[in-house]
Amino acid sequence: VTSTGGVGLNAESCMTFNGNSLTVGGLNSNAGSCSTIAGGFSNSIGSKAKSFIGAGACNSIQTNCSIIGAGLCNTIASGYANYSTIVSGFRNDIIGYSYGGFIGAGSTNDVYGRNSIVVGGALNCTNGYGCDFVGGGTNNKIAGYGGNVIVGGSNNCVKDNYGFAHFIGGGSRNHIDSAYGSANSILGGSCNCICNAGSSDTINQTTIVGGFKNTASVSSANGYTACPTRGFIGGGECNRITNPFDF
Repeated sequence: VTSTGGVGLNAESCMTFNGNSLTVGGLNSNAGSCSTIAGGFSNSIGSKAKSFIGAGACNSIQTNCSIIGAGLCNTIASGYANYSTIVSGFRNDIIGYSYGGFIGAGSTNDVYGRNSIVVGGALNCTNGYGCDFVGGGTNNKIAGYGGNVIVGGSNNCVKDNYGFAHFIGGGSRNHIDSAYGSANSILGGSCNCICNAGSSDTINQTTIVGGFKNTASVSSANGYTACPTRGFIGGGECNRITNPFDF
């Protein structure tokens, strides 16, 4: 260990302390204030404050007060993603207006939206206003106003304009798109859909438990539009409800 003559300290060229930031490992780059890279290879922290990379390779932080624990090629990008965390995994990204975003592990998961979470899995994505949650699975997507949940499964999707608090438990290719509606649920099954016919239609508090190709949707006849609010489908195949309290 050698002193630079000032506040600097070097150890075998693999540890550098410049007075307020510590960098350990090979080819790591740390331009942050009060930031630390504890190990790994080719990791980088931009000119931001109080961020931390624990280990891994090719991980990058460009925001304040953020953490990447380990993994490979994970990124917390510049913008409004302060106070975000990626625990580990491969090619996971927190980008855009994602203040307080979190990715636990997995690969190629994306978080966009404040306080949104992807726990793990692969190719999962939140892209909404915020407070969305994907537990795991593969290729599950949330895009909407906020507070939506997909626990797992594959190719499930929640999409709305200003609705919130939708839930998909699992299964595959289940879809909720209810425009301004809220609190709709698909617990499982395959290819089930709670969907609107137009941008101003509202479906609320409707549930599909499971089954295959079951649908809750808006119907129109003679100038009258009906929405299946508080509707229920327990299971089966190719069932459809269109009116309030249908089951």
